[in-house]
Amino acid sequence: DTPQEFGDLNISIKDEHDNPLEILSVNVNRPYHKEFNAQLNRPLKPKQRKIVILEYDWEEPKRTYFYKFASGCRHFTYSLTVPREVELDIRILKVDTETGSKVDASPVPELFNDNDKTVVRWSKDDLMIEDAYEFNW
Repeated sequence: DTPQEFGDLNISIKDEHDNPLEILSVNVNRPYHKEFNAQLNRPLKPKQRKIVILEYDWEEPKRTYFYKFASGCRHFTYSLTVPREVELDIRILKVDTETGSKVDASPVPELFNDNDKTVVRWSKDDLMIEDAYEFNW
């Protein structure tokens, strides 16, 4: 919801062993739309699956983030780090995209302090195509 340049997102891509992967090209760098290619450490065979960890920074002035899964996801982790002095009202909702209805998601998110920051972490396994969640803070 806040226009960003590609370089301002601090994008980090790693494999399942925490080895960094190289960003080969940036194909789209519009204020609200990014597309890029990363080099895997070896080619994939047909029907082979690969774990890739994508981390990036974003700004959200309305303190809400919506995420809809375009494919199945074996494990998903949402992590939010904010200065400790920021007051938080954490709520994670599962969204039915057909009806717009929302219910509290399970499990409950974890909150902990890390030096001068508060960290919110929520994880879920075996998410399906079209599952959607809203993260509010």
